[in-house]
Amino acid sequence: MDQADRGEDRYATDCEECHGDDLRGGLNGGPPLRGLAFEEKYTGDLPASLLFSYMSSEMPPNAPGRYPPTTYADLTAYVLKRNGFQPGAPLPADLDALGYLIMEK
Repeated sequence: MDQADRGEDRYATDCEECHGDDLRGGLNGGPPLRGLAFEEKYTGDLPASLLFSYMSSEMPPNAPGRYPPTTYADLTAYVLKRNGFQPGAPLPADLDALGYLIMEK
């Protein structure tokens, strides 16, 4: 199972209720993780560490940072895949290393 697939499993279990099965927002008011609003906030000349850092320090809202860094890297890979980013090498689970990965399509 690749990184984005592991992220998809975790997303379905713990994120889908708030962010929706299509990542466009869910019943509990979580912001979209897909589409123009997401891309304006997290892509372009911005590093992957921005998304990873937010997720790992703020999500899930009832227990921020409860997962190990590898799980947040898996979730980041899944969100990027659903936003049309091409897969490459697995994302590192290290904030400093992710700072060197610029999120461009």
